Amino acid sequence: MCGICGIVDFASDRPIAPELVTRMRETMVNRGPDDAGTEILTHAALAHRRLSIIDLSPRGRQPMRNEDGSVWVVFNGEIYDFAALRTELAAAGHRFISDSDSDVLVHGYEEWGIRGLLERINGMFAFAIWDARRRVLLLARDRLGKKPLFYGWHDGRFLFASELKALWITDPGGWHVRPDSVARFLYWTYLPGRETIYADAYQLLPGHFLTVTPDGQCEERYWRLSFARKLRGPEADLVADADRVVAAAVRRRLRSDVPLGAFLSGGVDSGIVVSCMAESVSRKVRTFSMGTGDAAHDERGHARRVAEHCGTEHTEFEVTADAWGLLPRLVWEFGQPFGDEACIPTYYVARCARQHVTVALTGDGGDESFAGYSQHLGRYLGAMVGRVVPQPLLERWRRANTALLDAGDRGWRASAARFLRYAQTDPLVNWAGATTWSLHHIPALWSAPYRGLADRDVLLGYALEAAADFDGTSALDRALHHDLSVLLPFGYNPKVDVATMMSSLEARCPFLDREVVEWAAAVPARAKLKPWEAKSLLKKVAAGRLPREVVYRPKHGFSIPHDAWFRGAWSAAAHAIIFSDEARSRGLFDFEYLERLWRAHASGAARHGTRFWLLLWLELWFRTFVDGSFGPDHAMPALAER
Repeated sequence: MCGICGIVDFASDRPIAPELVTRMRETMVNRGPDDAGTEILTHAALAHRRLSIIDLSPRGRQPMRNEDGSVWVVFNGEIYDFAALRTELAAAGHRFISDSDSDVLVHGYEEWGIRGLLERINGMFAFAIWDARRRVLLLARDRLGKKPLFYGWHDGRFLFASELKALWITDPGGWHVRPDSVARFLYWTYLPGRETIYADAYQLLPGHFLTVTPDGQCEERYWRLSFARKLRGPEADLVADADRVVAAAVRRRLRSDVPLGAFLSGGVDSGIVVSCMAESVSRKVRTFSMGTGDAAHDERGHARRVAEHCGTEHTEFEVTADAWGLLPRLVWEFGQPFGDEACIPTYYVARCARQHVTVALTGDGGDESFAGYSQHLGRYLGAMVGRVVPQPLLERWRRANTALLDAGDRGWRASAARFLRYAQTDPLVNWAGATTWSLHHIPALWSAPYRGLADRDVLLGYALEAAADFDGTSALDRALHHDLSVLLPFGYNPKVDVATMMSSLEARCPFLDREVVEWAAAVPARAKLKPWEAKSLLKKVAAGRLPREVVYRPKHGFSIPHDAWFRGAWSAAAHAIIFSDEARSRGLFDFEYLERLWRAHASGAARHGTRFWLLLWLELWFRTFVDGSFGPDHAMPALAER
């Protein structure tokens, strides 16, 4: 796991200054604390920060080249099938300078071309290849967006990097904020698609590669997930096949020249991963979990039960409201607004794990492929209701009961309204809309000059493009396609990537293996979901490996009690930032409306914790990357005595 960056300048009379690309490289030191390398070539400069995982020797240093120096690569990630590809390339006459998987990319490109290489490799990756003979730069990203890759033209040069702030650092203050990206962040809690927070910087889409030449650039797709083909046969065979496919993906991720462990939440997905690890290695597996002391957000007891069952060496960590002091560094490391508060516990469990291991397997991706969220079950059942109840009637009911959802009401009317959110024909409904700045709330949020940002098409953005690519038929598959093409690569994967890289820990996700995802897409909806039971198929796999009380229980996952913190420990300090003169001077929001929401939340009459978390992060981001008045080492305002 590493950090990559580079600059390409096709002008013949303007050499690239080594200190510029080195400055980019050093913003990503946590991604690669073990080694660093830079190559200044004609028209191109490539740089790399290395976290040594496979082949720890200096021979694995990057940038890496072919025999005559005509092809260079900088690479972030892991290629899990590199040994077989290496054997094939060696038989074709290619010579390698290291035992790492990076060599396979250089020589695979020479042998098969960029598309042939990408179609063969299975892994998590973002890499850049400079073909000096052709004066061509090629950028590529893995199928599900595990590894990030940002790029853009600035001052006549093409820049790329693993982190957005590595582009920003080349010209702080010279990158312009996109107001529509601010709106999408508040709606989704992350930024889906090519657009970043800056008008002139972009993110390469998962499953795509980009070709950059003196004549311009061209983005092409090399992988598409299909839901059209469906498996047949008895359910028992599907359960056995699911176990086999997932176990194989786990084994592929056990190759490492450094210590390896696993995150353990106490749920089905991470439990299956740990069980597969325990049966595949001779030593005790190291597992790591966290909690908050709040019963609704603490799964340590369940994780402990799985650890005992699998015989792991288990370590726990507790997150408290003192995580407030972590926010400046989180804002810096993510580089653009990011709203999943689970980045806090993910960082802490990664930091805890890094004291013992360098690689950790996780259960991420199981819900998105095997229908593990409440909205999947709601979508499945809601589609049935939507076929018999007129949509206008459902919409009136939803609107009439929105206030109950805002208040976190648990009565029958709120429960019905929560369920009926799924019983609508629009496949792009934001499932988090009950707690974020959704289509209901966002029109009132903006000040008059910015109300146009509440437009539906502005907010949905890339989700519309992704939805048009769906080739299945069922409502459940449509929801899963959305999660795998929008939520996962732009929401959940960046959370895990950045939060683990902050501690120089590599995270590997067996459920995001190409073979697992493609196989799961072919599983019929009836096998994934049963009436009133999400993730039915995977729970049957887990039932053969884990204690029953762990498998059949309500789902939680890593989370924090942010609603309570905004009413208690964080209240005064957060209010001072969100409602500060600096925030008001930006002219974006209607602060009278926000004050009403704050009072409702503080009194317990409503539940707006997520909304204020998003505004808090946004204001800290503006101060860091626009104003230049804040940074990762700044102290947050002191919390009130508790």
